[in-house]
Amino acid sequence: MTQAAPDPMAPTTPQLRTGFLALLAALLAGAVIGGGLVYWYWQVQGAGASEREARLAQAASQQLQATADLQARLEAEQSLLRVEQSTSRGLRQALTTAQEELGQARERLAFFDSLLPPGPLGSVSVRALDIQPRGPYLAYKVVLMRNASGGPAFDGSLEFVAHGLRQGKPAEVRLAPATSQPSGSPPAKGAGSAVLALQFEQFQRSEGLLALPAGFQPRSVTVNVLEGPRHTVRATSTVNLPAAD
Repeated sequence: MTQAAPDPMAPTTPQLRTGFLALLAALLAGAVIGGGLVYWYWQVQGAGASEREARLAQAASQQLQATADLQARLEAEQSLLRVEQSTSRGLRQALTTAQEELGQARERLAFFDSLLPPGPLGSVSVRALDIQPRGPYLAYKVVLMRNASGGPAFDGSLEFVAHGLRQGKPAEVRLAPATSQPSGSPPAKGAGSAVLALQFEQFQRSEGLLALPAGFQPRSVTVNVLEGPRHTVRATSTVNLPAAD
């Protein structure tokens, strides 16, 4: 049996091995290159995503800060509004109370006025007088009324005359107002005028302290309502004081 002659163009085993190795090397190189490309792509994309996330996080942080600032401003404005509303309510309440007290005072004044007979037009009367010893002073309160409607105001003064004892003997003394001193200091005994200037139309309330001379023991005090430069007496009232212990 005759064997066929080998084809000179057919690849031999070493050639097949070489070609297979070259193909394998090519495939491996492609895989490496492809893997590198994929890695590079994801790295670039990942870096871009991280940058975008950082920008978004920064924007969110800024927005949160702006919101916190607005919230703080809102709370401050609300607190100020509550304070103003509370102050307004307090002022309205104080005004209402003052108006009620004024109305009650007018009612009492009208009541007492109705109990006392009216004097002639323009006459002045002492409607209330209270004098109490207070150490070396006398504390006084006096209420004056004038029967007048329109016309000029009453222009005059108050004079306080005390009757009592000095060195065991009866004496009469014109009392001067105690001069005012800084808060916390006792009033000094007045050394000036013994009369208090007075000017009003229909109603006048006056109070204060009268200085007592050293060694004088008052038993009664008379208040005189004087008018004009001649000090004409228009009204008078007297209060008896308790004897000193």
